[in-house]
Amino acid sequence: MSVLSTTRVVDVIGNIPLRQKLLFLCLFGFFIRLYVVVNAVTISNDSVTFLRMAESFSAGDYGAIFNIIRPPLYPLLTSFTSAVFGDMELSSRVVSLVFGTLVIPVSCGIGKLIYNEKVGLIAALFAAIHPYMVRFSGEALTEGLYYFLIGCIVYFGLKAVFEKKPALMLVAGVLTAFAYLTKPGAIGFLIVVSLVAIVYDFKSLKHDWKRRLLFLFLAWAVFLALGLPYLYYLYSKTGGLAITGKFVATVFSSKEIITIGGNFADLLSHFPESFSWVFVPFLIYGIIKRFKAGFTGREYSVFAILFAWWVVFYASTPSRKYMVQLMPVAIILPAVGYVYLSDYLKDRFRQRGLVIAALILLLICAVQMTQGMVALHEHRYLERQAGLWIRENMEEGVAVVSRKQIMPFYGKARYVRMRQVAYLRDVVIYARMDGAGYIAGYPSKLSKKLGDFQKMEKKLLEEVKVFKSEDGRRYVIYRILEEPRG
Repeated sequence: MSVLSTTRVVDVIGNIPLRQKLLFLCLFGFFIRLYVVVNAVTISNDSVTFLRMAESFSAGDYGAIFNIIRPPLYPLLTSFTSAVFGDMELSSRVVSLVFGTLVIPVSCGIGKLIYNEKVGLIAALFAAIHPYMVRFSGEALTEGLYYFLIGCIVYFGLKAVFEKKPALMLVAGVLTAFAYLTKPGAIGFLIVVSLVAIVYDFKSLKHDWKRRLLFLFLAWAVFLALGLPYLYYLYSKTGGLAITGKFVATVFSSKEIITIGGNFADLLSHFPESFSWVFVPFLIYGIIKRFKAGFTGREYSVFAILFAWWVVFYASTPSRKYMVQLMPVAIILPAVGYVYLSDYLKDRFRQRGLVIAALILLLICAVQMTQGMVALHEHRYLERQAGLWIRENMEEGVAVVSRKQIMPFYGKARYVRMRQVAYLRDVVIYARMDGAGYIAGYPSKLSKKLGDFQKMEKKLLEEVKVFKSEDGRRYVIYRILEEPRG
């Protein structure tokens, strides 16, 4: 394709209305995520509780939707979706797929709100191909839903502040309640947005304080009203004003004390990973260019939200999984960098610059799609196979000791968690105490965890079924012998 024809293509694309461009990006992102859903091998260990909550609710045990550790919204949506798709695992992935795709227009809206339409569209494209956002949109986990809700909280909250519209802050409060019922940490986003509502355009505070108080009242009142049932449930279980059962503590005396130190190396590692390394040069370039030009009040508002959460992650859990939660918002920063780069190339090389910018964009898409379109949890395939074998060959509810819940879930077996002990003989003792007659696991891992495994395996256990992978890994279902051999 010649430079002239490429320029014409760019011009044609530029004349397409925003909604049509956004629709194309949503469809593009949807099919990338659909590939991940279709090719998923098995579930995550954390998925099991959500799926069991959804199964119990669908079976008529409505109280099971409340769990002290896992909030109810995601399993509730999974249960409703199963009325259409039947299979609970597939239904949970469909929920993630739908909301993970809806993140794309939300990121576009944030980019347009803070900068302009061009940045918004590039942010939407980057959200569509971000490898970790793609992967989590195919998981049987809360992440896809949570990404969408976080982005909406920030978008509607900031739009309410910038445009002085109380109704939008009310929407932000509703969305925060839904996000809280997905992951309790979402309450932090409303806290930071509330602070932004107070300090934004601070010079007008003297004449504008009533409206700002109205903003805070609307957002927090609707949040408390919608979140009250779950808050009351946690209070009844923990005996305190808990915001999450994970902490088992009150809002005012949390035992989840922030511990500074020791996390800086993790933060430095996971920060660029959360953006994806391909986007990091654009992130840096964009920040440099905006610093030279001078940041706007709207940019500072976004920085306040992002920086507050990066501090929280630094102080507690600077893992890639948690830091990716900020990407529906933070993705606008590398988008700014790309827009600056494309403008520079256009000014410097004219029509050839457009070609170079387009090729860079295509290269970004190719690299990111390769990283994102993977077979989820392929390394857990043997555990799924073992579970399906148990379902076909053993009675439902048979008790099996294992380290992960994946195999018992697929096998409809009773999961007995393997105790953190040093020897196989102790595992066997605890298994008998828990009423379990079987142990399942990877012998290679068991031999590393249990000091006497190689010596006592044949004496205490009998192989019932062995599952092998192409790379030589073995997953074994053992029967616990009533009496040790020899």
